[in-house]
Amino acid sequence: MTFTDTEPRALFGSLISVADPTPHLSPPWYAIATGEERDSLETQARREIGFGHVLERQRLHAVGRREDRDDVLFHIHDGRWAIVHLAWTPRPSADARWPTTRIFTTATELGERLAADAEDLGETE
Repeated sequence: MTFTDTEPRALFGSLISVADPTPHLSPPWYAIATGEERDSLETQARREIGFGHVLERQRLHAVGRREDRDDVLFHIHDGRWAIVHLAWTPRPSADARWPTTRIFTTATELGERLAADAEDLGETE
């Protein structure tokens, strides 16, 4: 997702702005509350992402976390988004498929995923 102007963009009834691209998160997702938590998640992602991984050499900014899983929502410096399932391992896997990662290229695509997660949570409660 790349913005070319300063107008906020609608995402499932909430706003994403150029200045703060964080989408509105609702359960099971929550926004990263502290710099310490953000730093910890970004450090762990760098620890787990190895050679050949889709996020290798990408600058990541942790913006959300799923409360019922080890999934973290990252904003990638190029404007895309990634949901990464951290395994909390001390080093990268030899298999570039890990940690499992789903890339979202648009706010709409990300919003659909977040809405589906909220819907799934409602069905299990």
